[in-house]
Amino acid sequence: GTILMGLNPLEPIVAFIALVNSIKGYGYGLKGWELGKACAKEDIVNGLKSSIKSMAKIPNNIKSAGYWLATLTIGSMKLLKMNEIVQMLFSGSKGVVIGTRLYRLSKLILLTTVCFTLKDAADRNRLEGTTFIELNYLLSFTFATMAAYIYKASNSITILTGAIAFFSASSAFNGISSTMKKNAKSA
Repeated sequence: GTILMGLNPLEPIVAFIALVNSIKGYGYGLKGWELGKACAKEDIVNGLKSSIKSMAKIPNNIKSAGYWLATLTIGSMKLLKMNEIVQMLFSGSKGVVIGTRLYRLSKLILLTTVCFTLKDAADRNRLEGTTFIELNYLLSFTFATMAAYIYKASNSITILTGAIAFFSASSAFNGISSTMKKNAKSA
């Protein structure tokens, strides 16, 4: 971002620190990592290994399978967007255009993380937690918007549009059913 758009040269450093702290926060808060003598590099490597193992194992319930498919779908879109950005860098595209693609990539990265977090919660039967309920509603809205955008841009219903609409509906259903279960427990 710095070279391409003329921003503050400290921005990539700040962004990297925020990324590391986000990963560590996820690990300590959701994965049960413990504080102790550790290296950020080791934490990141171990976190990546754990995430890869989680994605490689067969989902143990239907909700987990839905989030697994959503994570793979959005992850694939993220990789395609990365490829597009690399091609643009080598073709000499304008910095502003590359910047818009980087912004879109950042949204896909965040969306992949949300899908994976919900997959992990589904694996552990923890979808009734307030955070996961809210993430389900957010994911449902985001997927519905994304499906409508893809439909409008392509002027047809594609496999991708259908898959994303399905992810929207299943996230909404999971949010509603988790809310009902949570309310039944507290009643």
